[in-house]
Amino acid sequence: MKILYFDPHALLYSSAYLSKNDDIRGSYEAQLSYVDRDTFMTNVEPDRKGIRKLANAAIDAHLLLYPTGDRYTRELLIKHKLLKESELAPYVDLALRVRLDDRDPLRLMLVHAGALNAEWYVCGDIATDERLKSFPNRYFLTQFGEGVSEELISMIAAIE
Repeated sequence: MKILYFDPHALLYSSAYLSKNDDIRGSYEAQLSYVDRDTFMTNVEPDRKGIRKLANAAIDAHLLLYPTGDRYTRELLIKHKLLKESELAPYVDLALRVRLDDRDPLRLMLVHAGALNAEWYVCGDIATDERLKSFPNRYFLTQFGEGVSEELISMIAAIE
């Protein structure tokens, strides 16, 4: 199994996406810190075209997708019809596999991939984490705030 972990907030609400949509940016700024992610996604339209481009590139590269962190869950992405269950890697209960209250997105990602014995890759703002330098060719750096760009799609397409 090959998994592409992605930073959902960075890709669903990128600076590039918000700068092209003034009404969405206004809603984004008004709601960002006041509501849970489900309500937030209901009130602030995510970049559906961008996430669809990411999903199609992942399908073409024989990758499953999985969100990093714990704020935008697999179930939330399905509920809001951003991704199909078949496009996502399986859920793994990590409660007994990490230290209590460990919410570090990179550690959660590595434990999830390890539990599934998966070959993994990562994109989005999390790819700038210095610790990923220990894993060359596994992280895709793009311009900060760019979202799902043609550059990112090209990097995913190059996975063999």
